[in-house]
Amino acid sequence: MGALTKGIAFGGRTLVVRETGRHAPSDHGLVGVELLVMRDCPHAEAAGTVLARALTAEGLDPRFTVVLVDSVEEAQGHGFVGSPSFMLDGRDLFPSQGDVPALACRVYRTDRGLSGVPDEAELRMALKRALADQAPRRE
Repeated sequence: MGALTKGIAFGGRTLVVRETGRHAPSDHGLVGVELLVMRDCPHAEAAGTVLARALTAEGLDPRFTVVLVDSVEEAQGHGFVGSPSFMLDGRDLFPSQGDVPALACRVYRTDRGLSGVPDEAELRMALKRALADQAPRRE
């Protein structure tokens, strides 16, 4: 199955959207950041905004790929446990034991209570942890 790639307006910016069931590894050793969402996810735009802010705050390129997950098979292939999901080189930034891949809304614990998107500070910490875990593999 080939990937269908197109640009869409997302949070006032044009982003690449990839409709596929497979993770595309980053090129040239660069960090591959993806936002996985179901079509019509009510939190997709807010998730994109907080992701771009977190990437910028961490000194990373704020561009990322939005991946539309449309089937249970695609959810299983990505380890997608709900929309929105934040991935770094194919790994969920908010892994949780016992979550089963599914087409569902995802909920994050925040200082304000449960939310459809994580706080920017939590996302920044998750990015730092994931990058630190990958540092030995990238050398």
